Amino acid sequence: MRTPLTLLLILLIIALLFCQCKKNNDEIINQNIIYADFTSSEEVADTLSITDTALTYNIARFTPKHKYDSVIWEIDNGALVQKKEILTLRFIDEGTYNITMIGFSSSSGKVIKDKIVKPFHIVSREGGASYLGNFRGYVLGMETDTFTVKVFRIEQDLTSYPGNSHVLSNLPKGCVSELPPDGITPLTTLYFGYNMFVTDAPRCFPGTKCFGNLHAGNLVIDFAIKDTTQPFNPLTGSYPLVPKKFIGHRL
Repeated sequence: MRTPLTLLLILLIIALLFCQCKKNNDEIINQNIIYADFTSSEEVADTLSITDTALTYNIARFTPKHKYDSVIWEIDNGALVQKKEILTLRFIDEGTYNITMIGFSSSSGKVIKDKIVKPFHIVSREGGASYLGNFRGYVLGMETDTFTVKVFRIEQDLTSYPGNSHVLSNLPKGCVSELPPDGITPLTTLYFGYNMFVTDAPRCFPGTKCFGNLHAGNLVIDFAIKDTTQPFNPLTGSYPLVPKKFIGHRL
């Protein structure tokens, strides 16, 4: 037969175990595991380029690589704090910023906290793009026919273009887009980021666009040309488009 003292001890043990279980269920476990990660991208004309560098005033996007119940972002140790799944920002000032992602998820009644910090670099739009210059290369499938593509920056204001526009010239081969004497002749101007650009003019790409990326020292440009040997399509108002890829190295 159990004595009242024995019953009291049993009740105390049960109470302690209950409290301990509740504490374990509520605790936050800081993992900082190697799987915690996020991607940094620069948005150029609604197209994303994964990079650790962006130009001032362009949209930078930070996206977790894993699904969390909630995510907190910190810029430079709390200079800016936002709670959202995907963070988008425009940086005005040049420099290197520390981007911190803190992800929270629940597992077996416990809150898991992942944390990772990465640097993100911001450079000036005026001449900051990495792909400015001359590139000698070829269109894929025509490796023996090499030519030079030029990507340059307009340093003065023209009538029809904003200051510091970027221009693509000699792509497709023979379609030269140089500074016009009248200031209004069409150019193949670009939406531009640090590593990436997208065309926004009909000079050499009427009815279509092209996308350029500088990667590992090579400039890769995906573009399309109209195949006028094929029937005209009245529904699209154009001839069929043939995809092409230019690959060049900096001169």
